[in-house]
Amino acid sequence: MIESAVTRVAWQNPHVQIGVTHDGAAWELVLAPPFRMNARGLEPDMLKVGTMVRAEGYVSTRTDREMRAERIALGDRSFELR
Repeated sequence: MIESAVTRVAWQNPHVQIGVTHDGAAWELVLAPPFRMNARGLEPDMLKVGTMVRAEGYVSTRTDREMRAERIALGDRSFELR
């Protein structure tokens, strides 16, 4: 699990991506496609630079410091992404 403030947001196809800092390094979190994010109630204005997030998923075996997020939580709300 990674818990951090968002440092960068790219709300685009094929997947929404956010940047965070974890263990002193920049990480890329790959989320779901924009249509799926919207369908699950996660709108672009909810993910802004500075927003605290908790993400669970699996670390890429191909790209250093990249996680494919299975779920993301903002405050007390959790969103399933896959």
